[in-house]
Amino acid sequence: MQEKSGIWRKKPLYWVVILLILGLALVACQEEEPTATPEPPEPEQVVEPTAVPPTAPPPTEEATVEEVSQPAGQLEDLVDVNWVLVGFGDALNPEVILSGTMINAVFTQDGMVAGSAGCNNYNAGYEADNEGNISVGPAATTRMACAPEIDEQEQAYLTALQGSQTYAINEEGRLEIMYDSGANFDEKLVFAPGEVTLENTEWLLVSYGDPEDPQLPVAGTTITALFVPQEEGANNGIVGGVATCNNYSFPYEITDDGGMTIQPGPVTLMACPLAPEQETEYLAAIGTAQSYAVVGAQLEITYDGGVLVYTSLNLPLENTLWRATLLNGQPVEDEVEISALFVEMEEVDQGQVSGVAACNNYSAGYTVEGENLTVGPAATTRKFCEEPLNELEQAYLATLQGAETFQILGDQLMISSAEGVIVYQADRQPLQGTLWELVSIGPPDNPQPPVEGSNFTAVFERIPGSPSGIMVGTTGCNEYNTAFAASLSEIKINLPSKTKNEDCPWGEGNFEVEQQYFLGLNSADSYTILGNQLIVGNSDGQQVFIYRGVDLPVEEELTLAPLDGTFWYLVSISDQPLVPGSEITAQFMVDESGLNGVIGGSSGCNGYNAGISVESGAFEVSLGVSTQIFCEFPPGVMEQEQAYLAALQTVSGYSRAGDQLLMPSDSGVLTYSSTQPESTLDQTAELQNITWYLVSYNTLTPVAGAEPTAFFDTSNTVSGNTGCN
Repeated sequence: MQEKSGIWRKKPLYWVVILLILGLALVACQEEEPTATPEPPEPEQVVEPTAVPPTAPPPTEEATVEEVSQPAGQLEDLVDVNWVLVGFGDALNPEVILSGTMINAVFTQDGMVAGSAGCNNYNAGYEADNEGNISVGPAATTRMACAPEIDEQEQAYLTALQGSQTYAINEEGRLEIMYDSGANFDEKLVFAPGEVTLENTEWLLVSYGDPEDPQLPVAGTTITALFVPQEEGANNGIVGGVATCNNYSFPYEITDDGGMTIQPGPVTLMACPLAPEQETEYLAAIGTAQSYAVVGAQLEITYDGGVLVYTSLNLPLENTLWRATLLNGQPVEDEVEISALFVEMEEVDQGQVSGVAACNNYSAGYTVEGENLTVGPAATTRKFCEEPLNELEQAYLATLQGAETFQILGDQLMISSAEGVIVYQADRQPLQGTLWELVSIGPPDNPQPPVEGSNFTAVFERIPGSPSGIMVGTTGCNEYNTAFAASLSEIKINLPSKTKNEDCPWGEGNFEVEQQYFLGLNSADSYTILGNQLIVGNSDGQQVFIYRGVDLPVEEELTLAPLDGTFWYLVSISDQPLVPGSEITAQFMVDESGLNGVIGGSSGCNGYNAGISVESGAFEVSLGVSTQIFCEFPPGVMEQEQAYLAALQTVSGYSRAGDQLLMPSDSGVLTYSSTQPESTLDQTAELQNITWYLVSYNTLTPVAGAEPTAFFDTSNTVSGNTGCN
């Protein structure tokens, strides 16, 4: 089996298996039960495979955190790597760094560590050994003024780094540093490698052509690139791979400033059964390469006519719904369903694969050792299948049961067998850019629908250049937002901030309903996407969220027309809520062309207006008039105003998710709501005359039946039960 690790803690396997029985994405018709093993699960509706580049399992800039116990570190693996911080704090539940910020550390051979602390640059001396011990001295920093929340994070990071005690490089390639800041629980910094290298990395093409209207490779085809330098450190060599069906090998040369030239070279001459014109276009494109850039796990090569975009990230074999696109060199027609879902079991290196074999359901045991795959005899349902489905089904099962090796490139799986080759494409709605609607919540064996009248949704948006992103959504009563970090199977979500609307459709108890939802998200450590179904779970398997995904509406042409006449209230800058008692608004006026307009309103203290335009093909904001009042109250409102206006001028676009407007900027996402949030200046009323039940203290949870309580009355007195007295 492929090795998996929990994000913040190890997850049990049983909740994944149980959820598959709830109806995860396998389509089939059935008549009789198989005699050997249970019948595969009934399907959900299957969506077409998406063409969004996968965001992969670690090591990546999105990676997350492993358990507290660590193997000893190796000094040679620590040094000369750009380590990007993902999270820090409580080792059992670290906090994701603020979305839109970047913190990194580079440990050099000569005993210095340096990088960015999120706003200011820093450097310090350090000592480390091969036993995993590390200490970091006082840090010297630049003295730039930072936004309050970024400054707070920066100070927390520097304090943590200077409290370093031990380090380890885990099996996913992440750096984990245990530190002591004086808290009464274990604390950890979690880093991931900043980016992969151009050379000696297997790159899979995910799009090409005009970046405003990218073309996607034909389903079932594979285009790869592997750059091999002539010698170590050389700026030239050979790039080769598969160009759809033929292999190619072209000389390349790169320059220090990102320039690239690729000359035509040898290509094999097989006839392509699928998309021969795609191969011709690709070879012509890569032969006119001009420049390249590697960001994280993505490679972009500009050429005469557009951009080639590659990824180095690969989906896991298990818990991915694979849909066959090619069987022994022949395309599988769209209306024919051939699928495979590999699920690991408790036994080491063993599991069960099930799916649809063109007509009948099937299931079989399998084992994995490295890249070797063995599939046992399959049990199937016994529906009568007409030709040619019966012949296709028998050919598929024979090929699968003769499996010898497998290979995964991005969102493609290839199983090689003595009988031939099966090529699959992942059937997986993308985590980002999808509107997720909550379907059920609770333990896997007893999921419950959301409370009547609610509308729990979630949208995940990555911030370019940052290891974290922003999650926004609604509960049907309040909008919420928070930072998150995710790989393809792991996730960490901070406790969200929310608006303060008390007029909820489900009446009394809305606070408790929302709070349980937010606490459940915060405890989540893993997720699975099968088709259009998102399953988010936690380590103990007692709280599982199941969402149904729908595509967010996308404008075919960049236009401001949908914003005309709309009025919005700012909820957060990045994932940080506004200063209590302050209010920032935005009203849009757009001309008839939909290409130009004005945004204006209150920036917290002063009035402002700015021009907006998409006439050039890009979203542009130019700040115009702003009043010059200085506000002393509420504290921090002027710094917030400056941060908002600075972010507004770097906005690069917009999208709407329900009642929210999202505008990504260089400082993170500006999140607006169409409904006015209540003032958070005086929250006393929300605290008083409610019995509060203790959910957790640090890493401890109350003993069942002895939950401490607190009751705050209007006379400023608190009373309650400690669990005993």
